[in-house]
Amino acid sequence: MYIIDIVKTSNSNPIIYILFVILFIVIIAILLLLYLQNKEIREKMVMQENNQEQKDSLLEEQVLEDNIGSINESNELQNLSKELESLPKEHSIDMTQYEMDQEKTAIISYDELVKQAQEDKKLDYEINTENSVRDSEIGKSSAYQHEEEFLNNLKELKKSLN
Repeated sequence: MYIIDIVKTSNSNPIIYILFVILFIVIIAILLLLYLQNKEIREKMVMQENNQEQKDSLLEEQVLEDNIGSINESNELQNLSKELESLPKEHSIDMTQYEMDQEKTAIISYDELVKQAQEDKKLDYEINTENSVRDSEIGKSSAYQHEEEFLNNLKELKKSLN
């Protein structure tokens, strides 16, 4: 109000009146813009809070569904384990003669391989000693034939190990 009194008392131009009016309109426009921006910001914040609440509720629903799914899976696993436990422990497998021979001669571990090799060596040694005894009994004095038989026995051992 003081401004209006100053303007009335002074004998000034109408330009000053126009400037005051324009200044007043600009101030009102700025206040209006600030109010509208503040209102938009509030609306955005409310929308973000609502979206966050929806996301949280969806996440909670998902977690609940996952928990229910895991409970169902664990129940299924328990049912399967009970069924497996109820099955007979031992049951016979019908094998052919070839399958039985393969089971007996199969080498599964390194220890079995070493054991088999030692048995083969013992068998070859027994065969060699029997052959040498037989050769001496027959009277073959040729050392060359004995060495040749020994070489053949070694070849057979090598084949059996491969």
